[in-house]
Amino acid sequence: MSHQPSSVDMRPTGVGTAPPTSPSADRCFTDELQRFQAELQAQNDDLRATQNHLEASRLEYFQLFNDSPIPMVVTDGRGLVVKMNKSAHNMLDVPAETIHRGSLIAWVVPEYYEQFYNHLSKACRCPERVSTEVELTGTSGHWTVRLVTDPFGPEQILTAIVDITEIRETERALRQTESRYRRLFSASRDALFVIEAESAKILHANRAAADILRAPNEEVLTGRSVYDYVPAEQRGAWRGLVASVLDAREPAQVVELTFGRGYEELLAEVRLSLVELEPPTLLANIRDVRDRQKLIEERYALEDRLSQVEKMEALGTLAGGVAHDMNNMLTAVRMAASSLVEDLPKDSSERDDAEAIMTACTRFSRLVENLLGFAKREPGTKRLARLSEVVREVTSLVESHIKRTGVRLDAELELPNLQVEADPSRLAQSLMNLVLNALDELPAVAESRIIIRAKRAHRDDLQVPEEVEGNDFVCISVEDNGPGMPPKVRARAFDPFFTTKPEGRGTGLGLAVVYRNVRHFGGWVTIDSEVGQGTRVDMFVHRASVVSHPPSVSVADENRPQQPRVLVVEDEELVAKSVGRFLRRCGFVVRVAQNGREGVEIFEEVAPDVILLDVVMPEMDGPTCARRLREIQPKVPILYYSAHLREHGVDDLGLDIHTAFLEKPFEFQDLRDRLLRLMQASSPTQAEQPGN
Repeated sequence: MSHQPSSVDMRPTGVGTAPPTSPSADRCFTDELQRFQAELQAQNDDLRATQNHLEASRLEYFQLFNDSPIPMVVTDGRGLVVKMNKSAHNMLDVPAETIHRGSLIAWVVPEYYEQFYNHLSKACRCPERVSTEVELTGTSGHWTVRLVTDPFGPEQILTAIVDITEIRETERALRQTESRYRRLFSASRDALFVIEAESAKILHANRAAADILRAPNEEVLTGRSVYDYVPAEQRGAWRGLVASVLDAREPAQVVELTFGRGYEELLAEVRLSLVELEPPTLLANIRDVRDRQKLIEERYALEDRLSQVEKMEALGTLAGGVAHDMNNMLTAVRMAASSLVEDLPKDSSERDDAEAIMTACTRFSRLVENLLGFAKREPGTKRLARLSEVVREVTSLVESHIKRTGVRLDAELELPNLQVEADPSRLAQSLMNLVLNALDELPAVAESRIIIRAKRAHRDDLQVPEEVEGNDFVCISVEDNGPGMPPKVRARAFDPFFTTKPEGRGTGLGLAVVYRNVRHFGGWVTIDSEVGQGTRVDMFVHRASVVSHPPSVSVADENRPQQPRVLVVEDEELVAKSVGRFLRRCGFVVRVAQNGREGVEIFEEVAPDVILLDVVMPEMDGPTCARRLREIQPKVPILYYSAHLREHGVDDLGLDIHTAFLEKPFEFQDLRDRLLRLMQASSPTQAEQPGN
């Protein structure tokens, strides 16, 4: 508020002047002056207060500017620094007492020059706040910053430097983590789905999810419902699984469900995990467990097979324990019956009874051999078997049965002198089992036929198991035109004790023994059969590379001028008597020792030409006895014989020109021929003078 003073004449009174004023007028003038002076003083006080307030505000601003934790820089329109606060000094490493007159671009990373100039240009033109992100670098570090610029006085701008380095590094780490987990999600071998819990809508799926549901790609699954792939009868289980995860807030729930995928059903293990609470979102891990189920089934099958093997081991132990005594008894019975057959007239009924006893012994010995097939653990002995002789032996044994049934049995051998690396008795046993199995299945009609074939084969033309070595084989086949086998029966044909025959007609050991024997020879067995198309069983064994001819025995050997001496070492009294009685009838001088120790003691006294030595005996077994005797006479001929070798193998007996092995029970003529052949091969001069 302003006051203008009244117009007063200040000239002195005198001539030519107005007459003096009155005292009242003077007082009014004085009062006016005083009021004017008071107003001037009030205006001066207001101005001083305003100046003080402005100074206080300036100091406060400066204090706020200087002490702000955010670096601030005042620049002119050209970007030159006018002022910076302490934080800016510290950040940009500029001493506090120094005023940097350069441009702020000195700290800008070159890649951001253009972006920085554009920011300054816009800030100078625009009356509003502008911002941008650049990277700064200096002696004390490297930063990612946001420049926030406001107009600040005439041709000046204020720029706040906001350090967002940690924020950007955190964001970069989050992006890397997200990218990593996206790659893991996409590359997982398990089918992964991100599913909206309430609607069962598929939000995301990986490649494995598309493969397991036979979708062309994962995008096809996005947006679809899980219920499109869960069969109706399984949806209740799915809902229950989802509810348990949502209610319990547990990290995962696992259940097995069936998923449909068009043409087949998929048994899968489903694992649900809660990913987000709002809205409830689930991660579903679906794993195909059919292969695992198959492995479990195979494991159970292997356990069953192992259990079966353990049963076979127990059976082998049992069979091995009693076989020796059983065959000893059979040997004695056969010998007694054989003696009766030779003594009785051909047309007598007593001779028929004796022959029946011998036939029964033969059949019983075959059963014992089948049981022993599981007790014999020694590998197949490298012996040679002539196929023509094996086939002839088998056909002669089944001849009477063939005649009764009317089945036709033929043999087709590629070469008559084919030989294989196999134990002849075991090979004959295997071939016999195959022929008898075929006979049991064939109807008794003229059209029924069994064919035994033998032909050479080479590895290049066969599917040879990896564990089988060698290149040259012989395939021995038994083929029939019977009813054949369904697949389930064919798959178990070689299992021990498995049989489709009525109770009492089959033991289920026939084909199992065939398989075991051929594996001992180093070969393998296959079976080809279809219902209504007959059955063919192929035994593949190694073809012998050399031809071996057994030494011949002359007729003159039966009637020697001097009787050969034989030492029979046998602990079973009944067998020793039967063998001794038969050998004496054949012209031998027989001396019996009840065990190996006694055999060694009387050896020099007897001076035998040949020794018949049991393998399994108390006090001293056969191999130990043989070593002691060979210390006395190195080349004495020894014929081992036994029903069961137990812990010994045939290879342990050291078979050579002076040593042979005969398995109980045996034919008497075979015993005599083997003794004479061994004597002849060991000492040819003894053929003429066996009494030496």
